[in-house]
Amino acid sequence: MQMTMRKYSLYKYICGLLLPFIIVAAVQAQTGHDTAVGTLTLEDYLNRVGKSNLTYLSEQLNVKMADAEIIAQKVLPDPELNFEALDENFVVELGYTVELGNKRGARVRLARSEAELARLNLTWFFEELRAEATDAFLEAIFQRERLNMKKSSYEYMLQLSRSDSIRFRSGEITENDARQSRLEAATLLNEVYQQEAEYKAALATLNQYMGHSTDTLSRPAGSWDTLGREYILSDLIASGLAHRLDLVAASKEMEVANNQIRLVRAERKMDVDLMVGYERDWKGVFPARENLKAGLTIPLKFSNINKKVS
Repeated sequence: MQMTMRKYSLYKYICGLLLPFIIVAAVQAQTGHDTAVGTLTLEDYLNRVGKSNLTYLSEQLNVKMADAEIIAQKVLPDPELNFEALDENFVVELGYTVELGNKRGARVRLARSEAELARLNLTWFFEELRAEATDAFLEAIFQRERLNMKKSSYEYMLQLSRSDSIRFRSGEITENDARQSRLEAATLLNEVYQQEAEYKAALATLNQYMGHSTDTLSRPAGSWDTLGREYILSDLIASGLAHRLDLVAASKEMEVANNQIRLVRAERKMDVDLMVGYERDWKGVFPARENLKAGLTIPLKFSNINKKVS
C-alpha cells in the first residue's frame, strides 16, 4: 500500500512537471493553424465590396429595370389589322388608337423620375453598405487586438506556472499554489480559443461583404493608431444637410408621386379609335359590290363625373 502511494505521488509529480509543456504545445498547435492567408487593406477591401457584394449587385438590377421601363413607355401603340370573310364577302380593316391628353408623355416622365429615384436609392444603399463594411473591418481589427492581448496574458501566466512548478520542486511554495497557477493558465487558454473563434467569425463576415466563400480568410491590415481622424461637428452638420442622399431621395419620391397623379389625370382623357377598311363582294363573274369605309370611335367618359379623382 505504501509502495502504491509512492507511485501515485510520483505520477502526480511527473504530471505537474509536464502539464505546462502540454498546455503550451496545445496552444501553439491551435494558434499556429490559421486559415487566414495574406493581408487586406481597407481600400482593397472596400473595392472588393463594391465589385462583388451580392446584395449590391442585385440592387443594380433595379436601375437597369427602371431604364428598360423608360424605353418601354416610349413605344407608340401598334395599329390593328382586321380581316373578315363571310361566304364570298371579304372585309379588310386597319385601326389605330390615338391617345389624347399626352398619356405617353406622362408615362415617360413617370418612368424617368422612377429611374432617377432608383439611382439615388442605389447610391444611398452603396454608402450604407460601405459604412457597414467599414464597421465590420474595424470589428475584425478589434477582435484581432483582443486575441493578441489574451495570448499575451496566457503566455505570461504560462511562464508563471512554469516558475511555480520549479519553486514547488524546490520547496518554496506548496502544491496547491503551483496547481492554482496551472489552473489559471488553462483558463486563459480556453479564453484564447474562444477569442480566436470570434476573430475567425469576424473574418468570415468580411468575406460575406466581399461576396467570397469562407474557405480562405484574409487578415485586416492596419491598427487603431493609423485609423484615427478628427472631425468638426459644424462641418459634419453642414455637409449632411447638403449631401445626405436620404433627403434627396425623399424629395425625388415626392416628384414621383406628383408624376403618378399627372398620369392618373391624363389617363382619364378619352382615346379615339380610327379605322379605315375595304369591303368587296366576289359573287358572280364580276364583283357585284366594293366599298371603302372609315370609322371613328369616341368613348363616353361618364366616369369623369367623379371629381374626387380630378
